[in-house]
Amino acid sequence: MLRALALATALLLASSAQAQPGRAHLPAVGGVAFGATYASAQETLGSGFKVGAGADGARTLVGRGAFIGSNFNLVYVFSKAGKLSEIRAEAVMRSEELGACHERWEQALGGLIAQVGRPDRHEESQGTRTQFATASFDFADGGQIDALLAGCYLRLTFDRAPVRLS
Repeated sequence: MLRALALATALLLASSAQAQPGRAHLPAVGGVAFGATYASAQETLGSGFKVGAGADGARTLVGRGAFIGSNFNLVYVFSKAGKLSEIRAEAVMRSEELGACHERWEQALGGLIAQVGRPDRHEESQGTRTQFATASFDFADGGQIDALLAGCYLRLTFDRAPVRLS
């Protein structure tokens, strides 16, 4: 029985350690680390970030800021316990030229790779009038970064405990 428990524990640890070596936890964004309190995040981010509310009543701080070399609309989402649990960085690029949008994607993806290493999953497709790309970065603590480019819409989602459907 003890041997079976040890084997199950080892398998569980091996499956959660699929993130690249050294990728223990999500990085801070805008100087705010995951698990930070609402009050400390508000103090760090300053008056440029406005108070909001999420769909489930969670508190949010919403503003604009620079991250990985680009400006994004940033949404910091706090759990009902008042701790930072998710960050969304979004940008709608005003360009008729898909090439310019793809360059911004490459810049954002390059910034993430420089900060946390290569993605665990990465897929891109581009047609003459559309483009789509995704990249996911897994962390040993269960956190995840998902990056998405759809046309000229770019979104980065930093999630401390994402719900994985597969």
